[in-house]
Amino acid sequence: MNCIQRNLRNLLPLLGMCCAMGSHAATQTATMDVSATIVASCKLSVMGLKFDNVEPGVDKNAAAVLASTCTSGTAYTLDLSNGGHSTTTGGTGDQFRRQMASGNNRLPYILYKDGGAEIGASAAGAGNNNLLTDGMGNGYEKSMNIYGRVIGAETKNSRAGNYSDQVVVTIAF
Repeated sequence: MNCIQRNLRNLLPLLGMCCAMGSHAATQTATMDVSATIVASCKLSVMGLKFDNVEPGVDKNAAAVLASTCTSGTAYTLDLSNGGHSTTTGGTGDQFRRQMASGNNRLPYILYKDGGAEIGASAAGAGNNNLLTDGMGNGYEKSMNIYGRVIGAETKNSRAGNYSDQVVVTIAF
């Protein structure tokens, strides 16, 4: 066998493999649908309002921060409840008042926003006179300061104790 025949015999299997690979030249395509839905949503975080030690007869101030994040374009309102121990003051106007409790003892307090606007309590509770703010979400966190005050003149007859209350913060969207 000459050299050329021997080389051809070795190359024939390789040529067959090359031809077999080239035989898959046809293709077919299809489309894949991709979709997503962004839902209107809001998140809310609240820092507690702590007056710490209150000296009878002396005004005591405290601050807390509310932070909300709403989907861009989502309208929302922030609202406060009256707290767990609110009561009426009686008399003209029958004004509601937030109070902290220590057993049967009460310690009145007020809440207010930046600029000193008091956030009143109301007979109907959240959704009425307790509106903090309303706005439109932009996808970024928005913070709001809430301030509290225990008025010294209302603490002169207060008994020693650990006073507390729970005010529910609601974000509606």
